[in-house]
Amino acid sequence: LSRFLTCRERFRVKVIEGWGPPDRFSHQVEYGNMWHVCEESLSAQESSEKQCPIQLWPAALKEYAEKLCAKYPLDQEKVEHWYNVCKVQFPIYVAHWSQKGAPKSEPLFQEQVFKVPYQLPSGRTVYLRGKWDGAVLVSDKRGKGIYLREHKTKGDVDVMAIQRQVGYDLQTMLYLVALSQDTGIEA
Repeated sequence: LSRFLTCRERFRVKVIEGWGPPDRFSHQVEYGNMWHVCEESLSAQESSEKQCPIQLWPAALKEYAEKLCAKYPLDQEKVEHWYNVCKVQFPIYVAHWSQKGAPKSEPLFQEQVFKVPYQLPSGRTVYLRGKWDGAVLVSDKRGKGIYLREHKTKGDVDVMAIQRQVGYDLQTMLYLVALSQDTGIEA
């Protein structure tokens, strides 16, 4: 809308005619996608074969990075840089959340698409749609509870900073409301 309001002709040329600069690699988007490839591969391995000593996520990450290099031939150095960052950070992240002091958790689901009806105060029903990263049943000294897993990729694993940010994140709040509606459990 802002492009249309700024210059209708530029908007027409870009949207209707399809002219514009070639797509470029966006590390903000693609690093998150790389991370999700690792998460999906790791959770698929954990749910199917817990005894398998071979980690499948590095191969999945490499395959995704190769596709990005083919898609963005002028940005291959950037793709390789962010591939290497992800390849180094992901095992650190997994090790951090696997520490002995972490509460016991049992995965309920991973990477699940949802479409949940939600009734507005006006009586109108809308559908909340998205993809949950996962949900886990956590047991700790306070009891049991269902926790939404949301993989926010950051440069550092700072639990307090991530928890503060997630409390104000619109996407995460929508996911919590949808999970509450879907399960019937108060969020």
